[in-house]
Amino acid sequence: MNNNFTWGDNQYKQLPFVSNLNQIKKPQPFSVFDDGFVNYISSCKTETTLIGSNKEFCIFGNFPKEINSQDESKSQQKKKKINFSKISAGELIFLGLSEDGNVYFWGKDLLTKENAKYLYPQIIDSFIKENVIDIACGADQYFVLIEEGALYSFGFQNFESIDDNLQSVFQFFLPSTFSVQEQNKLRWKTISKNVKKIFSGNQVYRYFFVSKDNKLYGAGLNTYGQLGVNDFQTTNSPTLVSLPQEVDEVIDIQCGYYFSVLLANEKGIGRVYSTGSFENGIGLSKDICMFQKIPTLKNENIKQISCGRVHTIALNEANEIYVWGSNRYGQLGIQNSMVTIPTKLEIRGLDKQNELVVHCGPLNSFVFSRNNTSLSSEFAMLLEREEFCDDEIEYKQGKKVVHSLILQLRIGFELIGNLKTILKIHPKEDVDSILQWIYWGKLENKSLQILKKLGLEEKVIESKSFCSGLKRDLQKLFTQDQTKDFSIIAEGKPIKTHKIIIAARSQLFRGMFLHVKDDSNQVHDYSNRKFETIQAFIHYLYFDELENDLPFEVIEEMNNNISEYFQIYSLDYFNKKLSKIRKNKMKNL
Repeated sequence: MNNNFTWGDNQYKQLPFVSNLNQIKKPQPFSVFDDGFVNYISSCKTETTLIGSNKEFCIFGNFPKEINSQDESKSQQKKKKINFSKISAGELIFLGLSEDGNVYFWGKDLLTKENAKYLYPQIIDSFIKENVIDIACGADQYFVLIEEGALYSFGFQNFESIDDNLQSVFQFFLPSTFSVQEQNKLRWKTISKNVKKIFSGNQVYRYFFVSKDNKLYGAGLNTYGQLGVNDFQTTNSPTLVSLPQEVDEVIDIQCGYYFSVLLANEKGIGRVYSTGSFENGIGLSKDICMFQKIPTLKNENIKQISCGRVHTIALNEANEIYVWGSNRYGQLGIQNSMVTIPTKLEIRGLDKQNELVVHCGPLNSFVFSRNNTSLSSEFAMLLEREEFCDDEIEYKQGKKVVHSLILQLRIGFELIGNLKTILKIHPKEDVDSILQWIYWGKLENKSLQILKKLGLEEKVIESKSFCSGLKRDLQKLFTQDQTKDFSIIAEGKPIKTHKIIIAARSQLFRGMFLHVKDDSNQVHDYSNRKFETIQAFIHYLYFDELENDLPFEVIEEMNNNISEYFQIYSLDYFNKKLSKIRKNKMKNL
């Protein structure tokens, strides 16, 4: 099983560690980061940026010669660690939005675009004091949206000057000279002050935005009806886009060269609409100038879409992938040269148990696995440190200490004896492989064969594999009161827990269990928070998720440095989840 695959155009070697071929016609696995996960991918014409789950930053593609040697590029590639919430690519430039609301750029020089001067994110000073909530890139136009609803644009503006071959004179709202130190001099044009979402595409002269009153507007090139405004008139001014009545919310809009694809929420189901040139991948049999639902996907619950220049990928709730459009560069990953309607793409060896994400570069494609939690690494850390272990597994060359509760949870109490018997004749690397599955969820061929010897069916093994399978198993402990061995007393009432859960996830409890010898198996909460707040926090430690229906007063108490008090390891992840729920609650007050 593999987490990540890529295929399509590789002319600039922008596909990570895949091949020196200029085209990859079938999906090929790739691995960049040590844990096998990728949080974000964005692609411009000549480069691809990847960001790992631990914030590692990598660029592949058209590097300058002086840093393009194998030795030096490897040392350069994993340099910056910024907590990005989104990255977006223009034709030659990348924008990134960090969790703390700052905007960065990298790639070509933001003004001249003459050479790949900035290979690592450079902060744009103009927005340091603003609470930026979204970014987007067009071909030569860049968008920044701040929380108050103001949408700013920089770069190309005059869409009406473009002819059918996309030739025009660029107009930039910039000084004539530019350096990183002078970024605060960039002049950004205000498009609107009533925006909550912004959409564009890295090879297109077009953008859309959703206003705060939930209306959709579009502007830009429209010679094939790609704006969906029921005409073919190119416009510089945002124009209202009429949508079918059944559309409750616009989730996403992806832009190809001469077409646009829209993902809508219809009573909780993801439906796909498109408009523009059918030869460029709208999934319909004719050109249209208004958004119409794609019939082939009418019974699918689609959770994500992505568009390249002339192709589209959609991902449904079952992690099944649909592709359509041009396949000239192998970007569809199938045999046909052109596919006009969505067609299922089967990728052999793709792990569908994790959270999958699809991404289209201009002429290539990616599917990758995102790790939204550090849950597995926190439990593996206890194993690596040999802390709180109460059992052992023998193998040919020695012994390995483990946690009996985790073994019971992952393979069942009745199979532990059989597993120990089997592993006695195996080398250390086989034991390491099975422990990677038990603690990380990582399934290798070695561990698969051993688990089959135990009598576990392959379907069951796969359902318990990867981060998602491990997470489901750990959540089962929450209701197993008979195995809980520790209590936290809040407002005089006990909250039962498992020592191994709270020790794995909280530095405070880990330190307590390591250094404080106390046979009472309970501790009083000294944070002066309500019972309901501590209970909700313990629930998070098991589920790695916060409950959406928490009372506002509980959320406010949790917001008062509870994660810092208990010193949880996944601090950024917790605070991000809490901030999102808190914002939604405040909107409804």
